[in-house]
Amino acid sequence: MSLTTGLSDRYPHLGFDERPLAVQCGAGWLGILHAFFVDADKAMATGGSFTLLEVRGKVGGLCIDLATADLAPEAHRAITDAQRLASLRSL
Repeated sequence: MSLTTGLSDRYPHLGFDERPLAVQCGAGWLGILHAFFVDADKAMATGGSFTLLEVRGKVGGLCIDLATADLAPEAHRAITDAQRLASLRSL
């Protein structure tokens, strides 16, 4: 498990607070996770709700579970695409 800090400063549209995020995957996947956060933060700039539920390794790949609400269709599509890309990058 890895702890990631400073997320609220780096990704202001994702609703992170100051608490560290516990990530249940190898530290080598943190770069992939941060790339996902960059894309998700851009998509969330238009508004809506983003909740990161869990980040873990699953069957040799990265699994990002999240919930969104009140998103514009293009923002939802961008987050879904970023989630898929993160998963593919981890394989």
